[in-house]
Amino acid sequence: MPSIPWGAILRHAPALVASAARLLVTADENRHKQNQTTQTRLDQLEKASVESAQLLRDLAEQVRVLAATQAAEARNTRIAIGLAAGAILIGVAAILLAVWR
Repeated sequence: MPSIPWGAILRHAPALVASAARLLVTADENRHKQNQTTQTRLDQLEKASVESAQLLRDLAEQVRVLAATQAAEARNTRIAIGLAAGAILIGVAAILLAVWR
């Protein structure tokens, strides 16, 4: 199973959120440029576009939060592994000291 490129996701998350916000603004601006005869159909399409943009923005934000959380957990795991290695060294030293005495 390929690993998830969290670094790339973190780097691109702000761009995804900004693009979703621009799409939301663009969809809202486009609504005012349409004529009256197709306004009902266009309103339905634009509503779907706005909802999609909001969903995309929400998903990008959730991915950013998940990636940040994963990075913090990876850091905590590295610290825990370091502490465990230190505890093993201290334990081995204590065993060797007890054997030599």
